Amino acid sequence: MTGVNRPMSQMRKLEAKEALFRTRKRILKYLVLGFIKQEGYMNTAAAFTSEAGITDEYVLCDNIDLDIILQDYCSYYLIRFNKQPQFCRKVDERPVKRPHTRRTRQEPQVEQDPGQGAPDTDLPATFTVTKLLKESILANTDQAIPAVERKPLACLMADMAPEKKHIAEYLYKDILRVSGVSWADIKGLEDAKTILMECVVYPLKYPEVFTGLLEPWRGVLLHGPPGSGKTLLARAVAAEGCTFFNITCSSIINKWRGESEKIVKVLFELANYYAPSIIFMDEAECVTSRRGQHEASRRLTSQLLVEMDGVSGGRGVFVLLTSNMPWL
Repeated sequence: MTGVNRPMSQMRKLEAKEALFRTRKRILKYLVLGFIKQEGYMNTAAAFTSEAGITDEYVLCDNIDLDIILQDYCSYYLIRFNKQPQFCRKVDERPVKRPHTRRTRQEPQVEQDPGQGAPDTDLPATFTVTKLLKESILANTDQAIPAVERKPLACLMADMAPEKKHIAEYLYKDILRVSGVSWADIKGLEDAKTILMECVVYPLKYPEVFTGLLEPWRGVLLHGPPGSGKTLLARAVAAEGCTFFNITCSSIINKWRGESEKIVKVLFELANYYAPSIIFMDEAECVTSRRGQHEASRRLTSQLLVEMDGVSGGRGVFVLLTSNMPWL
């Protein structure tokens, strides 16, 4: 009986393959839905949910999304083939293939001047040089694409230690891509908006102007009572095309000794890599405080100041803090 194909065993194998196929399709649907919601396309997400028949029975895990899977695949492809994978191509770049025919192509007739000798057959009669794409168009295209989309995280993580790679992936999720607030949405606060435009937006967009004595500030503290518009101003700054890191207390505070300082260091390495960038910390009195209170808080504050204005402090990174109690 060993050589006999049992129908039940074959059916079970087919059922297992179909179940695996359905599970893979379901995972892909939830990954796409999570990415659409993360990018802020809520109407598209609602339409996709109704059309694909997605229910609330399953949710994505906290440590996985489509962006992380794409980065892991790019890292694997770079290590395996020593080049970046190509996922998309322009439609007009595809060469047009003409069918081969047996009929020979007739050579164009060249009228020869009787007073001249035979034409030189090595060189064409005329040729035209056309510039396909101007350099200005290329420069504007690079500026229109955010640094987060142009620079893959795998290139930065290639030279990092394993523990720093985990921290970089964790902090990468704190990048705010869509804020949905513009300067016109904020009524009043003209002085605060002018200061933020002059010391944050303009230096990050035009760094070649702000040099020497015009070197911009490294940070700004917005303080005032709750509801005065501090966070709304920060969201308006995030819509200016810079890489915006929305850092909270849970992002950088760690119970293990020395881990918080390491997180701050990796955070500024990410900010320098995706420059121009803004590091935003709401309720800053919970993250940093005056020196001399507690050792852990003192070490974290020192590391933050060193990264902001130390020897290794790079340009293109701005720290924006808000607080209800600035005296702390």
